[in-house]
Amino acid sequence: MSFRIRRHETVPHAVRRIAKDQIDRAIKAIDCEGDDRVETVHQVRKHCKMIRGLIRLVRPAFQGTYRRENLWYRDTARLLSEIRNADSSLECLAELAEHHRGQAGEELLVRIRERFIELNHHACRTPFDAEQPLREFRRRMQAGRRRVTSWKIPDRGWKTISTGLRFTYQRCRVTMKSARSDASEDNLHEWRKCVKDHWYHSRILTPIWPEEMEHRCLIAGKLAEDLGRLHDLSLLRQILRQNSKHLCEAADRKPLRKLIQQRHTELCRNAFSVGRRLFGEKPKQMSKRFRVYWNAWQQEPSPEMARTDDSALLKPDVDR
Repeated sequence: MSFRIRRHETVPHAVRRIAKDQIDRAIKAIDCEGDDRVETVHQVRKHCKMIRGLIRLVRPAFQGTYRRENLWYRDTARLLSEIRNADSSLECLAELAEHHRGQAGEELLVRIRERFIELNHHACRTPFDAEQPLREFRRRMQAGRRRVTSWKIPDRGWKTISTGLRFTYQRCRVTMKSARSDASEDNLHEWRKCVKDHWYHSRILTPIWPEEMEHRCLIAGKLAEDLGRLHDLSLLRQILRQNSKHLCEAADRKPLRKLIQQRHTELCRNAFSVGRRLFGEKPKQMSKRFRVYWNAWQQEPSPEMARTDDSALLKPDVDR
């Protein structure tokens, strides 16, 4: 629950607290890693993305520092992108095989995945090494943490975050429209990045109305996941183009491309259906609605005060 703002907490304090927590979690994941370094890589990269989403929420109020910090965490995550991309392709093949379980094509997908592991084992599961990139990643996270305390963010309550929230939401609508017009790899990837930021923003703002926001987080998270699968399919296509002779027989290439295209079409159809609902509201209307939630939340009594009030209501009226 640490990736959430707290009632009566100033926005600058919340941003610095959440950023430090994400950095600490990434460092802890490296220090306590088990045998699965690929999972460690996935987790620590995720913390970098969450920090970038966090600072985009206050970007207009954070202009003096935003660019430096955004590039810092982008470049830090990129230290591990090669390792993550190799594993994403494996996951993509596994997901495709599961999706076609009991159908024509499952055996082909399983066979290609096994061949992929055989050819790329050094990049997927051995100490390879993620060790050096992880060490550099850890160093950069520590250096970034030392700067967080000095982040200058004006304390204007809802105004500090409303512009960033609205801007990202508008970007979701614009990039979705581009992707619907042309479902290219680049357009879908841009939409995915915006959706993930909106998902992070919704998670941070969950306390303003938990029932409403948790449902929004669930939908946005699922949409980001499906768009991530589309991105993985693009990476898989690229790998197959570069290594088709080593990964599959000539007779298998056309059926494989067909399976990938079928899944791509299905994921796009589902994503656009969800996106039209999630981002159907105009940005200004969305921001006004969230502001109402924010104001009501800020005016609620603290839990301690609420318990005191409840006790008074339950106390017997001895004068009756």
